[in-house]
Amino acid sequence: MSKVVVLWSGGVDSTAALYDILKNHRDIVFAHHIHFKNREKRWEAEKDAVDKMLPWLRKNVREFEYSESTIEMDLKFIGWDIMTAMYMGGIVVRDKKCARLVLATNGDDYKETSWRTTLSQLLAVITNLTHPIEHQSFPYMWQLASKLSKKALWNSLPEFLKENIWSCRKPNLNGKKDGKWIECGICSTCEKLNAVR
Repeated sequence: MSKVVVLWSGGVDSTAALYDILKNHRDIVFAHHIHFKNREKRWEAEKDAVDKMLPWLRKNVREFEYSESTIEMDLKFIGWDIMTAMYMGGIVVRDKKCARLVLATNGDDYKETSWRTTLSQLLAVITNLTHPIEHQSFPYMWQLASKLSKKALWNSLPEFLKENIWSCRKPNLNGKKDGKWIECGICSTCEKLNAVR
């Protein structure tokens, strides 16, 4: 039985990947959530989503380990999130001695930005370079969502997870409605989520 790190943002793609692995595979799972504290200020909304889904998944699917890390940068541009995520994912893979790393990118997005994913994979490899004369063990990049559309991933989720997914990049910081952060409705991730709902 292999060990796998799933980078879990709380959005559709990563939640669907985590759910699928927990339900349909026997791997030992380490879900890792990264707080991206940046100018978009979405980290609290993402964390709320994960906090709601975490106990539900453990109770209704199966147990798994969970960890978090934080990156805080108040700069106009810090690179694509995927780069930071893969770098942190590589560190978690090394720490947990895992064989696989999952960064869920759906097939629609992967076609548009496959170069980002490929470049970001190098960052996960770099964090596993422990010593140049020792044997190197690189994580297998398991892209189980890359052949599925966002709609297919959405349809694979049970209702509770659909109700608690968070994908908006610029939440309304003035409050919540019915206990949930208010989506901006106009960012690219809102548009994509609204299209699959």
